Amino acid sequence: MKRPNISEIELTEIAKITGTHGYKGSLLLKFNIDLERILEKELFFIKIEGIIVPFFVSDNKIYPHKKQSAIVKFEKINTNDEAKKLISYFVYIDKKNISDKENDFFDKIINFDVFDNNNFIGKVDEYLQIPSNPILKVRSKNNTEILVPVNKDFLIKIDETCKKIFFNLPDGLIDINN
Repeated sequence: MKRPNISEIELTEIAKITGTHGYKGSLLLKFNIDLERILEKELFFIKIEGIIVPFFVSDNKIYPHKKQSAIVKFEKINTNDEAKKLISYFVYIDKKNISDKENDFFDKIINFDVFDNNNFIGKVDEYLQIPSNPILKVRSKNNTEILVPVNKDFLIKIDETCKKIFFNLPDGLIDINN
């Protein structure tokens, strides 16, 4: 196939190559998104020495392995030695090949009440999908904007029935926004 013309701006990081699997060049990838969100599983990119290099997935198959990881075999990587050279590199995909399944959920939480432990902070105005640091824009009761990181270490629970989101935020985070 012809090498696609794609810029780094159109790509998003989806995984890191963490090891090899077997002896025929298969790789173990640790994903930072749900595999179900990847629409087309035939073409991934790896940035090698500053150059974006396309890699076609052999038979378009990704084999789930353990939590958030999978075994992938790239075409033209046929030995364990070839595969080892790719360990620790990050894997990218065209942003258009990722479904907004996650966004569908976050669109539903607009106007949910947000709490820091049991203290009411405000209502969700918007969800900002920043890959390494997603953020909720929360409108406080005195109509100021508060930015709350959607971090698994801070998020306690989302109660869809009561339309409430509970966080345990670091001391001072709310004050920084005021």
